Amino acid sequence: AWDQEEDEAWDEWWDMQLKAVEALGKLKVTEAVPTLVNALADDSGQDIEMNILIALAQIGGTGEEALLKRLTEGTPRERRRVALALKHSDSDSSMHALIDALMDTEEEVRIAAVEVMGERGNSFCLPAVIAMFKDASANVRHAALQSAMRLSDASDSNLEIDTLYQLVDDESPVVQQAVLRLINRRRLNEPGLIIPSKIQARIR
Repeated sequence: AWDQEEDEAWDEWWDMQLKAVEALGKLKVTEAVPTLVNALADDSGQDIEMNILIALAQIGGTGEEALLKRLTEGTPRERRRVALALKHSDSDSSMHALIDALMDTEEEVRIAAVEVMGERGNSFCLPAVIAMFKDASANVRHAALQSAMRLSDASDSNLEIDTLYQLVDDESPVVQQAVLRLINRRRLNEPGLIIPSKIQARIR
């Protein structure tokens, strides 16, 4: 942060705070959770809010509990940032919380949740991600498709081709393009796979 009272000089205290927060997370210092939670409520800590959220996710336990509460009770911005921070957790409870977040009323929260699920690579959540192919938001559907591709690749189990066919006529051109590229990749990697002629024409 810039110190406006000292001729635009860089505030070294901000760097020290950031390094301290990062260290507490990496070292999983449970005793630091109350301090980190209080920092989230302090306006002076807003510049490192995302770093604090990540540290809480890394610490786990009571740190993760604080995040999951914020994921259900926070503002849309707070819920989105918590979902992104949970990328740094590896607990089952945080993954189930992300699955629940797929039902959030805010598009940006659902997008963050489904993207993080894909990045974490837990194949057991693939059905929940596929269910988002029917989301009302084209942006969510596109994010879900990208995550489903990652999860499918990570688990060596392809998405059902019929599931992909359902998205070929999606109202969003972006989703259409993404799914046609995926089907074409499947066609090239699986010589025995028979693609309907009308979809082959769409790919071309």
